Amino acid sequence: MIFQFEHLSLWDKSESGAVDLVTFKATAVKTTNGAIGVDVNGKPVQSVLELAKESGRSTGLVTTAQVTDATPAAFGAHCMFRFCLV
Repeated sequence: MIFQFEHLSLWDKSESGAVDLVTFKATAVKTTNGAIGVDVNGKPVQSVLELAKESGRSTGLVTTAQVTDATPAAFGAHCMFRFCLV
């Protein structure tokens, strides 16, 4: 038997942008629209990549985009504003 889901999500996409959605995927923590790697109060949260490194595993991030793009940045950056390239 084959099941088809029309909508399966843990996130209300109508209130979010790409950056905060990717932060949720990388950290399992909701953030505000435009923030990367921080919670709704601006406190940095660990991504799955950072948790793996902390537990002694070898880690790496491979991307065909710039590391400052939303998807790769969500795994290592912690910033309240989308374009803070410090």
